Amino acid sequence: MSLMEYKMNQHGQFLTGREEGRSAYKEMLKKAKDLEEYSELILSFEEVKMMNPSFCDSSIGNLLLDIKTGDLSDKNIEIAFSQIESATVDSTLQTVADCIGFPDVKIIA
Repeated sequence: MSLMEYKMNQHGQFLTGREEGRSAYKEMLKKAKDLEEYSELILSFEEVKMMNPSFCDSSIGNLLLDIKTGDLSDKNIEIAFSQIESATVDSTLQTVADCIGFPDVKIIA
């Protein structure tokens, strides 16, 4: 099993908007497609101060859908969130993950 960490702060400290979310999604999807089967993808939120639902849904929500039923479903990728430093980021992630059907996403301190 391989491991890849994707740093969300490369998109800024304040992650907002659907267009920006779609751009982040395209980058994450490209990286995830390069993963071996049964890999773990860790999304790091170090230094991310805020993320709104539009960004989260357009980026992480779409990635979760791809892992669950889309282009990545045959790879059996596990996803985890790490270094969440903001309560708003945490609640937004949990809301989107619950809506997609990932209520027990692994959180790494």
